Amino acid sequence: MTSPASSLELRTPNLRWMLMGCLATLCLFGLLWFVVSQLVNLDQAATQSRVVMISSLGWMVCTLAWWKMKPPSSRLHAVFGVLLCALVVALAGTAFSFAGQLVQGTLLDHRVLRVFSILSGALLIVQLILAVPSAVVLQQVVLRRVRPQAPHLPG
Repeated sequence: MTSPASSLELRTPNLRWMLMGCLATLCLFGLLWFVVSQLVNLDQAATQSRVVMISSLGWMVCTLAWWKMKPPSSRLHAVFGVLLCALVVALAGTAFSFAGQLVQGTLLDHRVLRVFSILSGALLIVQLILAVPSAVVLQQVVLRRVRPQAPHLPG
């Protein structure tokens, strides 16, 4: 289940803890995104929260699959793993958004590209900042510390 050098492992039964961790993290991430959207007066905050929650489900599943293959050695490594998966999924979302603009036939001049880059960068940073508390919750729910076995003394 876990390598000897690892100090964390998945809680058992794996699927139940993964689903509970994913659900808790998804709710927290959606709530945080909704609150931030309301604070900056973003139009259609509920719709945007739903879209971001669906994309965040991608990095949660990616992280859980990664941990299933190789559990992290520490809780800090677990959080960094979540943030790495969140970064990859957010960058993929930005690429799909840009491709969607190309398909729609948007005129891509220097000004449009600059605005798109600034907005995409800002959204990427906000998603990563909001992923930090979500990452902490996910690893706290799904992972547990391996207790060292007491040496067996023949007697």
